[in-house]
Amino acid sequence: MIKKIDHLLYYGLIALAFVMPISPVSANIVWPVLLLLWIAKMAALKEVRIASGPLALFVLVFILAGVLPAYFGQSENKGFFGVISIMSFLIFILVAENTADFKHAQKIGYLLGISYIMMLLLRRFLYPVGSNVFAGCFARLPVERSIMGLAFFILLLGAYFYYGFKKLRMVFGKERFFIVLCLFAVLGLFLSEFYLSEVAGCQHSGMEFLPIVWLLMALTFYKSRAVFLDRDGTINEDMHYSADTEKLKIFTNAGTAIKMLNEAGFKVVIVTNQSGVARGCFTEKDVHKLNDLVVERLNKENAFINGIYVCPHHPDIACRCRKPNTGMIKKAARDMNIDIKKSYVVGDMKTDMLLAKNTGAKGIFVLTGAEKTPPEFTDYAAKDIYAAAAWITCRKEPD
Repeated sequence: MIKKIDHLLYYGLIALAFVMPISPVSANIVWPVLLLLWIAKMAALKEVRIASGPLALFVLVFILAGVLPAYFGQSENKGFFGVISIMSFLIFILVAENTADFKHAQKIGYLLGISYIMMLLLRRFLYPVGSNVFAGCFARLPVERSIMGLAFFILLLGAYFYYGFKKLRMVFGKERFFIVLCLFAVLGLFLSEFYLSEVAGCQHSGMEFLPIVWLLMALTFYKSRAVFLDRDGTINEDMHYSADTEKLKIFTNAGTAIKMLNEAGFKVVIVTNQSGVARGCFTEKDVHKLNDLVVERLNKENAFINGIYVCPHHPDIACRCRKPNTGMIKKAARDMNIDIKKSYVVGDMKTDMLLAKNTGAKGIFVLTGAEKTPPEFTDYAAKDIYAAAAWITCRKEPD
């Protein structure tokens, strides 16, 4: 049952993207149906999952402080499709939570672009030269009905571009290109809307503009699976409370393993305890310098790290980030919209396996570090990082 719903949601979102620019009325029938399917899925799984990722809080604030007061303060658009237009923020939640991975996001986004171009060409063909082919093509923002709503929408838009450009620094290749397209598409829609409204003086009666923006915003922060790697004893030989770059020795097959994970579509994130900072053995600047060297050497093997998170605190200090506490992984999950339950933790210490257990990820213990006996709750024990990567890529998703 769950697999059938997932299948419908997967292709339903692709269909929604194609229909949205051409027929907003049809789109406003499709996405509520998909929303009901998703609710049915959550009911079957007995869990509630509402928009995660860096924009979640800003969307919630916008909804509570902007759209609802603006809507209830006016008497217009009280019909069914008026309500649907106001509630189109649910498209963001629907797409953000049900985009399976980057490849799925690509299919949705590129089909949206193709459909949009088709719509523009069709309207140009149907209308005589000199007429406004964009008339009725975009909808005025519901937030324009109140200064408060507009202010919070600007806040949301600012957050979108801030976190969007932040994510650009964490992805590579096709993913970076795709996010750039999403950012420019959202900016282009707003500039065209401003031109049509304020310069050309067009009267808008459609409902297409905001739903497309919600969809593009959600696609920018598509969900990802990740492999969280310990550093010392997993990627490189144990440094023994040292950050001396001269002592760095990366394991021979570490680059190949990380490249394998990159090609399988996983985000690769380093999460490392570095209490040597608190102990006075070295500084945080030294840690960052060493991490940069690790990344540089891996890059030479076409192996890429999407993010590095460091806990510099002493074990005696009660912090949220030191493994096996979950602070570093949760921050990475927010930054890159990672689905932790579909992710893995790879490390050479019991604390790494406890971290996996505490977050609901799968834990893989590697035998290249100081500890040689994997804890009982370990999901898999691997000879080294390469064997761990091979096991992960064969499985694709945790059970």
